[in-house]
Amino acid sequence: MLIDEARLHELRALGRDDPALLGSLVSIFIEDTTERLAAAQAALAAVDLSRLRALGHALAGSGGILGLTRLAALGSALERGALAGDLDTARGVVDDIARELPDIIEVVRVEMRADA
Repeated sequence: MLIDEARLHELRALGRDDPALLGSLVSIFIEDTTERLAAAQAALAAVDLSRLRALGHALAGSGGILGLTRLAALGSALERGALAGDLDTARGVVDDIARELPDIIEVVRVEMRADA
Protein backbone atom coordinates (compact mmCIF):
# COMPACT_ATOMS: atom_id res chain seq x y z
CA MET A 1 0.00 0.00 0.00
CA LEU A 2 1.40 3.38 -0.97
CA ILE A 3 -1.04 5.62 0.88
CA ASP A 4 -3.30 5.62 3.93
CA GLU A 5 -6.80 6.29 2.60
CA ALA A 6 -8.01 7.88 5.86
CA ARG A 7 -5.11 10.35 5.84
CA LEU A 8 -5.73 11.02 2.16
CA HIS A 9 -9.34 11.90 2.96
CA GLU A 10 -8.17 14.35 5.67
CA LEU A 11 -5.73 16.01 3.29
CA ARG A 12 -8.35 16.33 0.55
CA ALA A 13 -10.69 18.00 3.05
CA LEU A 14 -7.90 20.41 3.94
CA GLY A 15 -7.47 21.12 0.24
CA ARG A 16 -11.15 21.91 -0.20
CA ASP A 17 -10.84 24.49 2.57
CA ASP A 18 -7.56 25.89 1.26
CA PRO A 19 -6.48 24.60 -2.18
CA ALA A 20 -3.34 26.75 -2.21
CA LEU A 21 -2.16 25.22 1.06
CA LEU A 22 -2.55 21.67 -0.25
CA GLY A 23 -0.77 22.62 -3.48
CA SER A 24 2.10 24.10 -1.48
CA LEU A 25 2.27 21.01 0.69
CA VAL A 26 2.55 18.79 -2.38
CA SER A 27 5.21 21.01 -3.98
CA ILE A 28 7.28 21.14 -0.81
CA PHE A 29 7.00 17.37 -0.35
CA ILE A 30 8.21 16.67 -3.89
CA GLU A 31 11.13 19.10 -3.62
CA ASP A 32 12.20 17.99 -0.14
CA THR A 33 11.91 14.29 -0.85
CA THR A 34 13.87 14.55 -4.08
CA GLU A 35 16.59 16.49 -2.23
CA ARG A 36 16.62 13.96 0.62
CA LEU A 37 17.08 11.10 -1.83
CA ALA A 38 20.07 12.87 -3.42
CA ALA A 39 21.48 13.57 0.05
CA ALA A 40 21.05 9.90 1.01
CA GLN A 41 22.89 8.82 -2.12
CA ALA A 42 25.71 11.24 -1.27
CA ALA A 43 25.76 10.02 2.35
CA LEU A 44 26.10 6.45 1.09
CA ALA A 45 29.05 7.43 -1.06
CA ALA A 46 30.64 9.16 1.93
CA VAL A 47 29.72 6.27 4.28
CA ASP A 48 28.02 8.80 6.57
CA LEU A 49 25.75 6.60 8.66
CA SER A 50 24.76 9.46 10.95
CA ARG A 51 23.47 11.46 7.99
CA LEU A 52 21.69 8.39 6.59
CA ARG A 53 19.97 7.88 9.94
CA ALA A 54 18.78 11.48 10.01
CA LEU A 55 17.58 11.32 6.41
CA GLY A 56 15.75 8.06 7.08
CA HIS A 57 14.04 9.66 10.06
CA ALA A 58 13.03 12.69 7.97
CA LEU A 59 11.67 10.52 5.15
CA ALA A 60 9.71 8.39 7.61
CA GLY A 61 8.26 11.52 9.18
CA SER A 62 7.21 13.21 5.97
CA GLY A 63 5.78 9.95 4.68
CA GLY A 64 3.84 9.49 7.89
CA ILE A 65 2.46 13.01 7.92
CA LEU A 66 1.13 12.62 4.39
CA GLY A 67 -0.08 9.06 4.91
CA LEU A 68 2.48 7.68 2.46
CA THR A 69 2.83 4.34 4.17
CA ARG A 70 5.41 2.88 1.79
CA LEU A 71 7.71 5.92 2.04
CA ALA A 72 7.32 5.96 5.83
CA ALA A 73 8.31 2.27 5.96
CA LEU A 74 11.31 2.83 3.71
CA GLY A 75 12.45 5.80 5.76
CA SER A 76 12.17 3.77 8.95
CA ALA A 77 14.12 0.92 7.39
CA LEU A 78 16.86 3.34 6.34
CA GLU A 79 17.03 4.80 9.82
CA ARG A 80 17.22 1.34 11.42
CA GLY A 81 19.88 0.16 8.98
CA ALA A 82 22.01 3.21 9.58
CA LEU A 83 21.62 2.92 13.36
CA ALA A 84 22.75 -0.70 13.15
CA GLY A 85 25.76 0.32 11.06
CA ASP A 86 24.48 -1.89 8.23
CA LEU A 87 25.64 -0.13 5.08
CA ASP A 88 24.36 -2.92 2.81
CA THR A 89 20.83 -2.56 4.19
CA ALA A 90 21.02 1.22 3.93
CA ARG A 91 22.21 0.95 0.33
CA GLY A 92 19.36 -1.41 -0.53
CA VAL A 93 16.78 0.89 1.03
CA VAL A 94 18.15 3.96 -0.75
CA ASP A 95 17.99 2.00 -4.01
CA ASP A 96 14.37 1.07 -3.22
CA ILE A 97 13.51 4.71 -2.53
CA ALA A 98 15.15 5.80 -5.79
CA ARG A 99 13.22 3.16 -7.72
CA GLU A 100 9.86 3.83 -6.03
CA LEU A 101 9.96 7.61 -5.61
CA PRO A 102 8.59 8.42 -9.09
CA ASP A 103 5.50 6.30 -8.35
CA ILE A 104 5.11 7.84 -4.90
CA ILE A 105 5.34 11.34 -6.38
CA GLU A 106 2.75 10.45 -9.01
CA VAL A 107 0.38 9.20 -6.32
CA VAL A 108 0.85 12.45 -4.43
CA ARG A 109 0.20 14.56 -7.51
CA VAL A 110 -2.91 12.63 -8.53
CA GLU A 111 -4.48 11.71 -5.19
CA MET A 112 -3.77 14.83 -3.14
CA ARG A 113 -6.02 17.14 -5.02
CA ALA A 114 -9.03 18.64 -3.34
CA ASP A 115 -11.19 17.63 -6.32
CA ALA A 116 -9.96 14.00 -6.43
